[in-house]
Amino acid sequence: GGAVGRRWNHIALISVAVLVVGGLPSLASASDSRAAPSNDSFANAIPIHFQPADFQASTVDATTEGAWEDAEDADATIWYKYTSPVDEVVKVSLCNSDFDTVVAVWTPTKTHVATNDDACGEQSLIEWDSSAGDLWYIQVGGYNGDTGTADISISAATQPANDDAANA
Repeated sequence: GGAVGRRWNHIALISVAVLVVGGLPSLASASDSRAAPSNDSFANAIPIHFQPADFQASTVDATTEGAWEDAEDADATIWYKYTSPVDEVVKVSLCNSDFDTVVAVWTPTKTHVATNDDACGEQSLIEWDSSAGDLWYIQVGGYNGDTGTADISISAATQPANDDAANA
């Protein structure tokens, strides 16, 4: 004990006071804040310039764009935009993703075109008619906030040979 013991107690009290008063905000905020994906919003949709396009993207830390209420309880969404080079049926598949997905298609004026949830198990697949030059916004998300790695495939849907009366 004695004088030596009291000196160590004062040092310990000063250390605790600095910790409590100064806190550790920089350490806490650095570990708690992760950046959302760059294509987290309609305005920042990533352009797809070719077809077929096959790629993976994470929805982890994504937020939800406001217009999504028409799209099957989806959250944590990311955006892409695609311009059809020809008249076609566009197909977007999330069938090999590792989470429960939802996909929706929108016009540039944020008009909802179509949504799909669970076309292939818990994953999504959607097709829609498009004319050459049409611009589409594709929103990929997770059902009820589920997130993970989306396996995204954008291609022209195969049309049957007898798709119209002339070829029946």
